[in-house]
Amino acid sequence: GTEKTDSASTWRQQSVEAVTLDSIADSAGQVAALFIDAEGSEYDIIAGGREFLRRNRPTIVLEAVQKLLLRSGKTTEDLYRCIADLEYSIFEITRFGLRKITPATIPDDSDWYCVPSAREHEADRIRKALLRGGFMPRNSRWNPLKR
Repeated sequence: GTEKTDSASTWRQQSVEAVTLDSIADSAGQVAALFIDAEGSEYDIIAGGREFLRRNRPTIVLEAVQKLLLRSGKTTEDLYRCIADLEYSIFEITRFGLRKITPATIPDDSDWYCVPSAREHEADRIRKALLRGGFMPRNSRWNPLKR
């Protein structure tokens, strides 16, 4: 990969070992949640972990940014299909909750909350927590940090 080393926009190459989720599935144990912020490699991570994800069925939280995904030749639509094909429900994380994403409403730049479709009801709890959190910084009565 490349790494920015200073404010003058100098870049240097750095080699790193990469493995797929499927290749470490046996040693990883049971996984309940997977958080991915890989600067455009999210599709590759999901695609390289299909069996891992089918076996563990973790909740997935990730960053989906079209311009970053395009670096590896993928789009947010490709990422959506890859996750949906694994029978996950996909939501956009907003300041005040979750908004279900459909093929017609895929955003170009957002954070996603993905949960196995059989557990879609879990999204309601997350939606409520995000709604409360969205108001907390503005309402000193509800914000525990203001007490």
